[in-house]
Amino acid sequence: MMRWLALALIGVLCLGCAERSSLFVENLSAQPVVVRVYFNSFGESFGFRVPAGVRAWGWAPLEGRVTGPIAVFDESCTIAWHQEIPMDGGHLKLDAGGAIELSAPEPPSPAPSANAFLEFTDVCAEAANPRR
Repeated sequence: MMRWLALALIGVLCLGCAERSSLFVENLSAQPVVVRVYFNSFGESFGFRVPAGVRAWGWAPLEGRVTGPIAVFDESCTIAWHQEIPMDGGHLKLDAGGAIELSAPEPPSPAPSANAFLEFTDVCAEAANPRR
């Protein structure tokens, strides 16, 4: 239920947009992380818990655009990285050495339902907003 609400919200962020957005997360580090995307003037967010070694979609592909910061938190909800997410989303990669990079989004899959999707979480929802 939570997944559908968040996906509906993402779609509402840009009603009438013909653009597509996606977020693919690749955690090659040895530690789990939480990825949060902020919206509504950064007052709200939705997030994903990403275990170590996981490669999965947050959303893909989705009609509409997402704007705002995307942040990565460690297990204690300390912010480790943040950046503005492009309107078409991106490919968020955490490498084995701990470096974090947001690059162009993955090309849309012909069968997105066949890919693994991350589950939504409220973990770190109360953590420091990257804009504060």
